[in-house]
Amino acid sequence: MSDSSTRPTFDRIALVFDWDGTLAADSYDAILRHKGEDPERFRAERLEPLVEDEGWEGALARLFLLEELGVTEDDLRGCGEDLELLPGVDTVFDALRDHVAERIEGVDLELYIVSAGLMRIIEASPASAQFDKIWACECHFDDEGRVRAAKKIVTHAEKANYLLQIARGLDEVQGNPPDPFADFDEERLHVPIDHMVYVGDGLSDLPAFALMAERGGIALALNKDDGDWSMSEDAEGLYKVDNILRPDYSEGSDLRTALCHAVDNVVSRIAIRRLRTHD
Repeated sequence: MSDSSTRPTFDRIALVFDWDGTLAADSYDAILRHKGEDPERFRAERLEPLVEDEGWEGALARLFLLEELGVTEDDLRGCGEDLELLPGVDTVFDALRDHVAERIEGVDLELYIVSAGLMRIIEASPASAQFDKIWACECHFDDEGRVRAAKKIVTHAEKANYLLQIARGLDEVQGNPPDPFADFDEERLHVPIDHMVYVGDGLSDLPAFALMAERGGIALALNKDDGDWSMSEDAEGLYKVDNILRPDYSEGSDLRTALCHAVDNVVSRIAIRRLRTHD
């Protein structure tokens, strides 16, 4: 409820995560190892020439090479079931739901993945059951379950597009979804961007970080290495994030603490907007 002078109230918070390097080990490397390939060598000799020399889009090149390797749907699912999750991923989401419930009544915490990783791997992970919606790259399989083509890809730039779809409550299933950038009445939003927290670990997340900065969301970047963040020199202007943290979701970790503070920030915003002045 709102009048012409106040922002509408929304009783939802959205936490949106990348997958590879953010919640789990790199899934493409996992499938390469499963097929007997050395990931570093394969990327240097097979993947990088397609992208850097021949101009392939990265996600399309990765899926094309899976077909050449004879990867099957069962291979992808097996990798997902065995893929190593980052520390604390198995407990953090229930802890965050409890955290929100302790601080405010009637607010839903929704969880999403927006990733250039492989859908079949993500879906097969035990962690996938925690999420309300997952967007990721998908393959077309033949009758014998072998990868034959790219069915859907998520590019770097499209991550911001999917965040806007979440904001509008669009359940995108068709090839050409409604334009998420078109004018939209704020009262009809599912969850506004300033009720969102986005967590990612690399250059592919820059467009999402920029949207968070522009629209009042919270952006957390993960850095698995000691020292400077690998993308810090590119993170200028709108690409700057709210914090850079180690990828550890364990109880007491800085990352879990930051996520609690982030949802507290949104909870406070909801509480303020719920207040109404009475004569």
